Amino acid sequence: MDEKVYNQLQEARVHFYAWRLQPAYQILRRYFDRLPFRPEPEHAEFIGIFARVLLELGKDFELKFYMKELERVYELDKSAYIGYALGVVYCFLPEPRLESARQVFEQVLRAAPTEALKAKAKIMLAYYYDVAKNDVGACRMLIDSIAEPTDVDLNAIWRTWKAKLLMEEGHLESAKAAYHEILSTFDPSTNWYSWSIAMLNLGVLYLRQEKLSLAEQTLANLKQVLGNRQFKSLSIQIEELGQMLEQKSNGHGVIYCSLEKDFRILSYQQKTLSLKRRSPVERLLDLLSARKTIEKSVIVNALYDREYLGEADDKLIYYHIHCLRKRLRELGAEEAIEMSAGGYRLLPRIENRRVEE
Repeated sequence: MDEKVYNQLQEARVHFYAWRLQPAYQILRRYFDRLPFRPEPEHAEFIGIFARVLLELGKDFELKFYMKELERVYELDKSAYIGYALGVVYCFLPEPRLESARQVFEQVLRAAPTEALKAKAKIMLAYYYDVAKNDVGACRMLIDSIAEPTDVDLNAIWRTWKAKLLMEEGHLESAKAAYHEILSTFDPSTNWYSWSIAMLNLGVLYLRQEKLSLAEQTLANLKQVLGNRQFKSLSIQIEELGQMLEQKSNGHGVIYCSLEKDFRILSYQQKTLSLKRRSPVERLLDLLSARKTIEKSVIVNALYDREYLGEADDKLIYYHIHCLRKRLRELGAEEAIEMSAGGYRLLPRIENRRVEE
């Protein structure tokens, strides 16, 4: 690659992490417009930044355009770096194609010529298993198989994943220490991406610890740092944290859950209910238990292992939501599911506990 072009891409990287999305967009747009004519390994190196820039700026049309270009190039050139770029764009689409992304990342993992590209593919596969399957075990296996990256940006993402897995596994104090270490390393003016992930997850962690004042402080800090910047997905995530805090403050309660061989037993306000394991209703509850907005595309992928077909699937999704709402009403949890930002979220908190022998 021409040294001047690569230096410009590095400049775009600096702009991105310093909140300057428009200058980053101008440089990356010029470079990615070369993609149909001259695909290069650097397209995979910078696709994560470019896709995030397009997402945050709300440029959905361009994301779809580059998806089609990458699909066309990938048909002609099955290079791992082109496949990785395609998989990343699948994940960042307005209606993510997560199953397609998984298939591509698995192909990349088999063909990747470098350990760095393998590590990036594993991280994106962990993203798939987190968002589409809520499978902490699969995420743990993938992240643990990555040796600590030497690349600064990749290392930052790897560290945030390590902390997130500790939190999801219930090691809250260890996760909190890991997040504080990340926050002491990265400044929002030089790496807003890793800083904001750590802050958002730390806010969720404080909610799980019932430390509402600390969660409020974290949310206020995030809002202050974001200011008037128009960052689409980050604004949505901050709003979701605010909703979770409000729900916690308003007291939607806790649904206690215990697992048996064939049933999941739910307890809420002195009532109990059993759901058949691996039934659509039980799988949907498991997906919503993260208490964040779950998009329609994720619900279809989790229940049917395929892509969301748009309005054609809406009645199907609503049917499953209706069935779960009906069962939760039997439990006494009225209005337990709300529609928010193009998806659904569970208002009560799910807390697992051991079945007494």
